[in-house]
Amino acid sequence: MPPKRRPPFGPMGMGRCGPRGPQQVQPSIFSDYAAPPARPERGEARFLILDVVAEGPIHGYEIMATIEQRTGGRYRPSPGTVYPTLQALEKDGLIESRETDGRKTYELTEAGRVMRSDYADDIADIFARLGGDATPDHSVELGIVEDNVNRIINSVGRALRAGRLDDERQDRIIDVISDAARKIEKILRGR
Repeated sequence: MPPKRRPPFGPMGMGRCGPRGPQQVQPSIFSDYAAPPARPERGEARFLILDVVAEGPIHGYEIMATIEQRTGGRYRPSPGTVYPTLQALEKDGLIESRETDGRKTYELTEAGRVMRSDYADDIADIFARLGGDATPDHSVELGIVEDNVNRIINSVGRALRAGRLDDERQDRIIDVISDAARKIEKILRGR
């Protein structure tokens, strides 16, 4: 009995990409499996920023990076959140700013230290809810997997467009990919 004929690679499974195709950012192949981005409730960013400024003197981008690090990469406030909040905290007398090496840095005032102390448990709860001490961020590892999957797709697509994908090569590629999928599934089942 002849081997079962596999469907050929083609436009149905290989979308055009790169210089010849549409230039749009594709969602991650893992986007269906990723947790939704963490977001603080209304007014909570103020407490996160107040807590991070306690490590001062610190500038705006350091505040964003520190919050991102303390939430396990799940939340990074935008400049549109951080800078207006810093202005409001300064207006309320909770922080003060100064020019240091050509950059504006922020520190807590005495009133800011008192407020931070009064809300310490709430602040810890906000950070915990947003991802601090939660599941580790695997974005780097998933990025490596995604890069390799995209390499396979792009290589096969280039070979297809160049007319270098005959039946024998197609069968060999399908066998390699099928074998890799079986091995990955076995690893994920813990065997």
